[in-house]
Amino acid sequence: MGYGDDIMATGDAKTARAEHPNAKVVFADPDNPFHNEKGKARLHWSIVYENNPNILQPGEDAEDLLVIPIFPGSRPYINYEKSRYATLGDSSDKIPIKIAYNRDFQAPRGELYFTADEIAKAEEAVAGLKPPIAVIEPLTKGANNKAWIWERWQEVVEQSDCTFVQLGADDDIPWLDGVQKIVTPSFREACAILAVCKNTGFFLGTDGGLHHAAAAIGLPAIVLWSHYSHPDNLGYEDHVNIRWDAAGSPCGLREPCIQCQRSMEMIKVNDVLVAIGIVKGNNLKGSARQTSA
Repeated sequence: MGYGDDIMATGDAKTARAEHPNAKVVFADPDNPFHNEKGKARLHWSIVYENNPNILQPGEDAEDLLVIPIFPGSRPYINYEKSRYATLGDSSDKIPIKIAYNRDFQAPRGELYFTADEIAKAEEAVAGLKPPIAVIEPLTKGANNKAWIWERWQEVVEQSDCTFVQLGADDDIPWLDGVQKIVTPSFREACAILAVCKNTGFFLGTDGGLHHAAAAIGLPAIVLWSHYSHPDNLGYEDHVNIRWDAAGSPCGLREPCIQCQRSMEMIKVNDVLVAIGIVKGNNLKGSARQTSA
């Protein structure tokens, strides 16, 4: 839960602004949007909101504000009452260990706005690379319930004739062999790379911030889904979504899950290679595979 959630929130901001064109959007608890002691707005801010004309920018004044209750701890795709929590040690703070999804939620397509300098830097980073460029993201966070088998990512790189680009915050991350390495210290820099590849390539990865960024930018994408979540809720129908359904609803577990592991094991290298062929053929007609095992 992070940048991807914030990108989806920009879609809600766009809708709200269309209905109230003279107002600016902020993200906060509408029942308690201010610090009583200082009178300053207690707003959720994200770097993905930068330069967005629908969202109040730091230092910007606006007579009318639209307060949207989307922020960490208040995400519209989560059913907080049905989710499970745990406490750590003597702390009274609760952390989620199992997310329950609002199954009627459908991810709004977000927006990203880049400066000319951000785009120029990204263009310089990919200059000279032969298309099609596949921006590949094999890494996941947390309990790795979204992770595909590393050796299969490597096989995809070796068996496809695309130019594979892997992004990383620093040189210390695991890198696939044969990829073009681009260090992107910030999430915005990574998104800018996606933006400049819009007409020359696609994104290949798992459910996460970059697949939401690809949707916001209009970059074709192939997304691998485990049992953790479902593209019906957090995906986009114009992406090629590969998921083998396991029994029951998506687990949402923040600890290791055998069903997630097995569902990802069922995705074969050839499934991804076929999906790459679909994208290269510019034949994006929805999900490549959403079937029961």
